[in-house]
Amino acid sequence: QAAMASSIVAGLGATDASLAIAQSTATSALLSTALAVDSSLAQAQAAARSETLTAVAALNASLAQTQSIAAAAVLDTVATAEASLAAAQSAATSLVLGLTGAADASLAVSQS
Repeated sequence: QAAMASSIVAGLGATDASLAIAQSTATSALLSTALAVDSSLAQAQAAARSETLTAVAALNASLAQTQSIAAAAVLDTVATAEASLAAAQSAATSLVLGLTGAADASLAVSQS
């Protein structure tokens, strides 16, 4: 019985050691997997951040170009309106001067 008990105790000791080794191996594998996942997530975040910054830069450039085009169109419209106003003022001035001249001539004829 003592020999059998001793054999059982020895077997249990070997089993405990084997379980400890398996546990250590599993823990190591889990830690390695967790590190790999963390690294992969960090790379994905960096890539997403880079893509976002690129998209924002492209959007900013597009907005700047649109603003420039709109400003040029406004300036062109203002210049056209100013030219049209100047022409209208000139025509009105000519008309007033013509009417004034005709009135003066008519007055001169009626006075004589």
